[in-house]
Amino acid sequence: MNVVRFAPGVTLVPSSAGVVLLSVFQAATQHFHEDWLVTSGSDSHTTGAHPTGEAFDVSVFAWNPTQVVERYHWLVTMLGPLFYVQYEVPESSVVLALQAIQVVSAKATGPHLHCQRARGTVYPPTTVSA
Repeated sequence: MNVVRFAPGVTLVPSSAGVVLLSVFQAATQHFHEDWLVTSGSDSHTTGAHPTGEAFDVSVFAWNPTQVVERYHWLVTMLGPLFYVQYEVPESSVVLALQAIQVVSAKATGPHLHCQRARGTVYPPTTVSA
């Protein structure tokens, strides 16, 4: 059985959005038959969705470029419009498939998938459709 693992020092603040993200990560471990490593939760960020428990970073270290792209699109599909996924990198990739999904950030300590509640939304939504 594959599981979601946490890097040393990762902390979690309970939130509804965080529970959804972790649930989808666990489903991914079963779908892709591999462990996933969360490298950042509520730690190491002072602003945005991380400190409130509504964002996580997932390591892509063990994946080749094709796997990164596949897992990125799978997460986008599974999480839906109330969540946001980006492939965050400190510098641009030379791989064209990764360039299509990357967001270059000087603050990134390494390539990772950043997943969070969509900006400008609340989770759970105030209304639920039937």
